[in-house]
Amino acid sequence: MRLATVLVTAGVLVTACAGGDDASGGEVTITVLAAASLTESFSEIGAAFEQANPGVRVVFSFGPSSGLVSQVIEGAVADVLATANETTMVSAVERQVVDQPRTFATNALTIAVPASNPAGITDITGLAQPDVLIAVCEPRVPCGSAAQQVMEASGLPIRPVTYEIDVKSVLSKVILDEVDAGMVYATDVIAAGDKVVGVPIPSEYSAGVTYPIAVITESPQPDAAVAFVEFTSSAAAQEIMARLGFGPPG
Repeated sequence: MRLATVLVTAGVLVTACAGGDDASGGEVTITVLAAASLTESFSEIGAAFEQANPGVRVVFSFGPSSGLVSQVIEGAVADVLATANETTMVSAVERQVVDQPRTFATNALTIAVPASNPAGITDITGLAQPDVLIAVCEPRVPCGSAAQQVMEASGLPIRPVTYEIDVKSVLSKVILDEVDAGMVYATDVIAAGDKVVGVPIPSEYSAGVTYPIAVITESPQPDAAVAFVEFTSSAAAQEIMARLGFGPPG
């Protein structure tokens, strides 16, 4: 049976699914490739989506946006792609491996320091201190591109000592006290709890981060994929995103 999408009270989008795209009536599984910074939020959203859609299971693969796009271009079997900036998604659109994307959330870059803050960093100028060890993402991934913008806009002599594959790897370096600071998303600081301390980056240095999501053109389960993409803009999903520190899409 095909998916039927219905609107209910309070603007919450709920997808009713009896067997999804599986004509035999069995469980439908969709695979969502998502940026590492979406790990906590999408895990919750996936559970909410499954509860609203009995018979549909969501499997996630989290990682660097550029790597996920490359997987899709190379023919990886999946249903939905969500990246941490529009630039990486454009590559997928240009290769015609995804349908038209929509924006579902925003984020901001911030500085994370270990709970003990050994370097005594209280603002961005602290990153320019001699011998301070700083971790950022590789320039090819969204968090690295955003960090590069911050460093250039600040005009400070900030010299990272390590470039990590994704934002969770940067956060891990900070939590483990392997570096004095790392540039991560504000949502990652919230997710880390008392393991790190967040130090804001002035807005004039930090570009906003926009998250697009799209159905993969060759999705094996297109109806369920469309429903999941729509669900990320629902009131239920947006409440989860807001609670975890994401901003609204508009």
